[in-house]
Amino acid sequence: MTMLRTRGGRGLRWPGDDDPVPTTELPVVTPPPSPAPDPTGDVTPPARRERRMHRERRVRFAAGSRPQRAARRRVASVVWESAGFVITGLGVLLLLFLLYFYAFTPLSGVRNQHRLLLSLASDRKAVFQLALGHAPPEGSAIAVLTIPALHEKEAVVRGASAADLQSGPGLVPGSVVPGQSGNAVIAGRRVTYGAPFAGIGDLRAGDRIQVADGAGSFTFRVVRMAPLAPGQVLRTPGKAPGWLTLVTSNPSPFSSAHYVVMASLSGRPAAGTHGSASGRGSTTTAPAALPLSLGGDAGAVILAALWVVAFFGALWCGFLSLRRWGQPLVAYLLVVPVLLAFGLLVCENLARVFPATL
Repeated sequence: MTMLRTRGGRGLRWPGDDDPVPTTELPVVTPPPSPAPDPTGDVTPPARRERRMHRERRVRFAAGSRPQRAARRRVASVVWESAGFVITGLGVLLLLFLLYFYAFTPLSGVRNQHRLLLSLASDRKAVFQLALGHAPPEGSAIAVLTIPALHEKEAVVRGASAADLQSGPGLVPGSVVPGQSGNAVIAGRRVTYGAPFAGIGDLRAGDRIQVADGAGSFTFRVVRMAPLAPGQVLRTPGKAPGWLTLVTSNPSPFSSAHYVVMASLSGRPAAGTHGSASGRGSTTTAPAALPLSLGGDAGAVILAALWVVAFFGALWCGFLSLRRWGQPLVAYLLVVPVLLAFGLLVCENLARVFPATL
């Protein structure tokens, strides 16, 4: 290769220096941006810093939700305590009602009958004035009913409301006094308060029924036994000088019908002024058809509801006193007698809501 010297010796030129030289543009590589420095001066790697921040957020969330969880626990505790309080109260009332219905009412019926029979024996003139057209107060004894086939002897009261039949069988208003011309209707209970008519379904045609009242002593013979639908008019089956009809509830616990036993008077009816169960004297016979209304006392529902409120109020006071004082014996001694009294009043009014002949 020959080197050429330029004019003046100022430099050397290689052959081909004047030729264009091909050039290749290389890609420009931009370096990644460096992370911004942490203003707090933390030099922890970003991944570890992110994990630490996530843990801190969880801790802050848990600390913030702790009061909310405590409030929810308090609400749940109040709800459960209230539910337990109501269930306990209802259970106590149900137990008291069953005891009252099947244990207390028979004792009450026996006591009432003993009192009525004593009143008949001690003051006959006062209680037998119904035969003369002067009715004694409602609920007073007016006759003695004897059923030899059932070994029953019951004092009959005037009136047939649910409260009247708690004392014993009652003469239905609108019917005549037993032994007089017409139909004497006597209603009685089949299950509660001594159940004086529990066995009348076992009577057969021809069985004797005796009634002693102010007009004398009368004997009736059973003629017919049949159920009576609600609202059906009670009619005597035929002509006779006098009739006696015993009415009670139907044996089926799911039926609202009545069960009646009709008996005809053996002999002549009593002469003179005829009295009726309504308390008005009459010289005519009672009608052969008589509508029966032996339902429960609807007004007792309100009284039962009020006593239920009082019962739960006393139970709530006992619950609060037990929590505040922490002395169960003192709380029980103060609250249990009050609960028993209110519970018995609730049961008494509930029993009056049921049909009068139950």
